[in-house]
Amino acid sequence: MSIISASRRNDIPAFHHAWLMERIREGYVEMRNRAGQTQRVSLDPADVDCLVLWTKDIRPMLDSGELDELAELGIPFYVQHTLTGYDTSIERGLGADKKDIAAACVELADRFGAEHLVWRYDPLLTAPGYAVSDHLRDFTYLCRCLEGATDEVVTSNLDVYGKLKSRLSATGIAPLTDTEVAKLVPQMVKIATAHGMRISACSELAFHDYGVAQAHCIDAKRVERVCGHAVDTTKDPTQRRLCGCVRSIDIGWYGHCAHNCIYCYANR
Repeated sequence: MSIISASRRNDIPAFHHAWLMERIREGYVEMRNRAGQTQRVSLDPADVDCLVLWTKDIRPMLDSGELDELAELGIPFYVQHTLTGYDTSIERGLGADKKDIAAACVELADRFGAEHLVWRYDPLLTAPGYAVSDHLRDFTYLCRCLEGATDEVVTSNLDVYGKLKSRLSATGIAPLTDTEVAKLVPQMVKIATAHGMRISACSELAFHDYGVAQAHCIDAKRVERVCGHAVDTTKDPTQRRLCGCVRSIDIGWYGHCAHNCIYCYANR
């Protein structure tokens, strides 16, 4: 059995959910592995420990009844849902009102349980017109919206990969400085805790000094709670050294996410 990730590379729930459900109904997906070879991955419910859905907008799958269909098919799932306060100058294709998306996250938790939702407030960055004080305002507001809908919020500082340098430089977007981290992150811990959430971080050793736990986005413990049985806890060798994720199979592809966020490493 395996954990299926859909997907770090693309927002499948927002833009390709019909394709995903078609492949699940067929029971398999064909994809190219790192060696360029075609690989058939089983999506038969008997072969899937858990389906981890990564998205900035779960509404298409929620409103269409596709999440209900996953449950009916016996495919355990949970959602890694990114929700920030950034506007369309940063998350350029995400024109929806964030209040509506937050309400959809609450509805997801009401229907399936809070174990099925992990909120991502990341990446942390500053931009012209968006400072640390804006993070405190928006993070507080979103914590109020999502209280009771999830027990965990994941965060991280912006990683400036090589191909992003010119794009970010041209827009004035930058990761938080050490001083800004020291100002913001301890406040985020207090705010999250006050709203019943544990805050964790992806590959951010410096955040641990402020009471932030190590994140496990593909989390064996959460998977086991959702699916009801033990799973392989081997660290994913394809992820960064500090990553806490266990092994999974990602069935996404790069270059087809219409959110078109300026900071995204998956946009080419």
